[in-house]
Amino acid sequence: MKVQRGPSGGCELAKHPSHITALQVLEALEGRMGAVEVKSGATPGARAIRELWTRSTEAARDVLRSTTLADLAARQQALEVDSQGYSI
Repeated sequence: MKVQRGPSGGCELAKHPSHITALQVLEALEGRMGAVEVKSGATPGARAIRELWTRSTEAARDVLRSTTLADLAARQQALEVDSQGYSI
C-alpha cells in the first residue's frame, strides 16, 4: 500500500491487483493461517484431527493463493451484472 496524507491523500495499491493474491492479503491482516500444534503425547484422535486440519488448510491456501484481487473484482462485476435481472 502507498499512503498519501493530507486533503488529497488516500491509499493506493503498490502493485497491480493481478499481482496480489487473496492469501497475501489475508496473511498480511491475520498472520499465517492454519498453524495448529499438537502436544507430544497427543491421542491418536487429536493427531487425526490435526492431519485433517492441515490438509483442509492447505487446500484453502491453494485456492486463496490462486485468486488475485483482479479475479475478485472481475467476479464482483459479473455478479453485479447478473443481479440486475434483465428481462424481455
